[in-house]
Amino acid sequence: MKDITDHPMKSQMEIMPPSMLKVESPFNGIFPIQNPVLQKIITSMKKIGFDEAYPIIVWKRNEDLVVLDGHTRLQAALSIGLENIPVALREFDDPVDALDYAVSQQIERRNLAPADMLRYVTEADKLFKAGRKKLAPSGANFESPKGKSAAKMADVMNVSTRKVERLRKIAKDGSEATKKALNEGKISINKAYDDTVAECAARNLADDADDVPELSQEEKFKLGLKIRLKNIPDNLVAALEKEVKFEKMHYPYLHYTESQIASIKDAVLSKIDSVLSKLA
Repeated sequence: MKDITDHPMKSQMEIMPPSMLKVESPFNGIFPIQNPVLQKIITSMKKIGFDEAYPIIVWKRNEDLVVLDGHTRLQAALSIGLENIPVALREFDDPVDALDYAVSQQIERRNLAPADMLRYVTEADKLFKAGRKKLAPSGANFESPKGKSAAKMADVMNVSTRKVERLRKIAKDGSEATKKALNEGKISINKAYDDTVAECAARNLADDADDVPELSQEEKFKLGLKIRLKNIPDNLVAALEKEVKFEKMHYPYLHYTESQIASIKDAVLSKIDSVLSKLA
């Protein structure tokens, strides 16, 4: 898969008034401006001006100049009344590529929080859906493979496709309470996914069943326990498969005999009871 940061068109650097730039969704919503960071940048700009080493990244979309990266710096420049700022102009074929690039720029500077990932997956899927409708013949039920778009998003965020699919499930079917808890960092992506699956299973959730009541805590607990009893063994096997893949990749010259493999198995089994007992 091509590197999203290696776009065929190199950045075109220009100096222009910040008022010429357009701020719009979804690019301004994936990474909301945080006031403490904004104030820090304002203080810095008042002292040394706008650092030209970090221009605003802008999508040159026909006549529009849409900000992809640098919303906080732009807001700081507007707040202190800078007349001109450095801008890097880029071109993209569609909004999905532009959004992917914007996210890739953030990843170079920070680790994505679960809330960032959820917002990105939500907005990217909206753009994918809009693109499919635009490309579909009149009256056709046109769908592009979900696996392809999931792999693309996973590549952008440098996470597994499985995590993208879990985020998609949360975005599509998760309750507002579950999404809020995830966005506030109170639960993990796996916990939010399990809660979402439990809610869907209990309600036999249909896409348009917005009026279905929320699960009680007892119902959520029972379903959550049932799901975890299946997922924990699956996750342990997945971890073991990952270790074996690592072994084959980094030590291809090592080949184990049946007795050696049996020895490894015995060593694992001898420790597994004490590890799993911590779940009690």
